[in-house]
Amino acid sequence: MTVLTNCGLQCIGFAVPINGVKALLPQLRTGTVHRGRLGVQIQNVPLTDEDAKDLRLPIPEGALIIMVEPGSTAERAKRHARDDDGDD
Repeated sequence: MTVLTNCGLQCIGFAVPINGVKALLPQLRTGTVHRGRLGVQIQNVPLTDEDAKDLRLPIPEGALIIMVEPGSTAERAKRHARDDDGDD
């Protein structure tokens, strides 16, 4: 595991698993790394049985999409944020 730190006003550290770095090495050598991105904001909220029924979920668990970025992969896949009135 590689550990990177940056100490300025606060010391912040994070670790990057070496297998992830090895997988990205060919892209790192070209100077550009491409990552998948959905373009959504989600909210992990407790769902009631009624919420699950409205969302057609088998169990009341999951994360709600609260915002879809214009032009994002999620928008092209026709994903929508849940409206304030509870309709999709």
